[in-house]
Amino acid sequence: MPFARQKSQIDIRPLLRAHAEWIVHLREYVYGSGTLDVQVIMRDDQCDLGRWIYGEAAPYRHLPEYEAARQAHALFHAEAAQVVNLMEAGRRHEAALAINQGGRLRNQSAAMVRSFIRLSERLASPSPTATARPPDAADCEPARRPSPPAKTRPFSPK
Repeated sequence: MPFARQKSQIDIRPLLRAHAEWIVHLREYVYGSGTLDVQVIMRDDQCDLGRWIYGEAAPYRHLPEYEAARQAHALFHAEAAQVVNLMEAGRRHEAALAINQGGRLRNQSAAMVRSFIRLSERLASPSPTATARPPDAADCEPARRPSPPAKTRPFSPK
């Protein structure tokens, strides 16, 4: 779902509504309705907000507000995956605590929403640093995982 620009302001409300609807779906799952796939839930690029942050908003990745929003969103998905894992382990009470007011998932959700609001405010500002930056050559390369450390032989005094 694309974000809308209105009078040089970014309207993230549709994305945040989609996020809220998704939380309702997770609540329904915890209280006995439907199924969820933890492998999909844990990915932060599968929902509307994730597709936006990695798609249309990616040119703003040089902004600290972008990175804060991206990290908060990734942490939200990690918490949501934990709720599904709790359910799969038969620990419904703990899952319910996480999604209820004051729970870890709800707290992370609130932090994420605040970070996206700060990002949208920054993007709506007339500041020249809020403009999109063309991708660097390094930005176009696929992300690479660091190589594992070289195996060393254990020290043994002789």
